[in-house]
Amino acid sequence: DGILNVLYLGAFIAVNLAVMNMLPLPALDGGRVFFLLLNGLLWLICRCKIPAQYEGYVHFGGLVLLIGLMIFVAFQDIYRIVG
Repeated sequence: DGILNVLYLGAFIAVNLAVMNMLPLPALDGGRVFFLLLNGLLWLICRCKIPAQYEGYVHFGGLVLLIGLMIFVAFQDIYRIVG
């Protein structure tokens, strides 16, 4: 019974991580899929694409915001433990 509970927990964490990774946020896989869909739509409409340089800027900005959020949450947790 204990092994099944551990396997269930592992599967739950894996599915949760997959869903969170596919959110359409820059620097995540969902953000990359969003840009692929957007480029496909732009190609169909006006035969143009978003330059890779600008896509890189968007992903870099999203990564910076994501890391900033993680640092903020970590400091809040540490503050609650110490304070």
